[in-house]
Amino acid sequence: MGVLSCLRPSIVRGTKQIISFSAQQNSLAAKTLQTGVVRHMGGNAGPPTMIKTASRSVYNTLKDEFHFFFWVGAIPCILIVAAFNIFGGQGELTDIPEGYQPHHWEYEKHPIRRFIAKHFTVPLEKVYEKNLHYQWMDNAKNEQRIIARKVRRMMRDNQDYKAWFYIPVDVSGKEEAAGHRRKYDERKSYTE
Repeated sequence: MGVLSCLRPSIVRGTKQIISFSAQQNSLAAKTLQTGVVRHMGGNAGPPTMIKTASRSVYNTLKDEFHFFFWVGAIPCILIVAAFNIFGGQGELTDIPEGYQPHHWEYEKHPIRRFIAKHFTVPLEKVYEKNLHYQWMDNAKNEQRIIARKVRRMMRDNQDYKAWFYIPVDVSGKEEAAGHRRKYDERKSYTE
């Protein structure tokens, strides 16, 4: 690559000289530019040529790094799967001992699937219980809506002024203020 980088200025200079050489040589310059810049390197069976092309260093670097990191991840995975298959083997179905409750991951056949089921999945029993809880909550909310609708209907039918959300208020202060107002009105009526 270092050799090619050193040749770049001379190739560019040579190309400019070919383009601006003369009016009669324009067809030759155009033809040379169409086929690519050529450098004759000499040799036994005629002059070998080197055509100037775009660099592929970015593509090669990306390809090399992709292969490297792919195999950095793939080799351990392949070794782990091979070790499980060679040393662990498939699970076999046997009778359950008396009084033993098997876990949900013990029903898987392959050791890798057992590991994934044990550490990364939720047992079907828990999923079932969660769904039951969600259904119970929806049912409870529905019952509350039905009762609230019934209370509103009864309040409307009975024309009751206190709603089911009524908060009682202490009226002693209002009664005292009404008494003062009455006394004021009575005294005012005597003075008139």
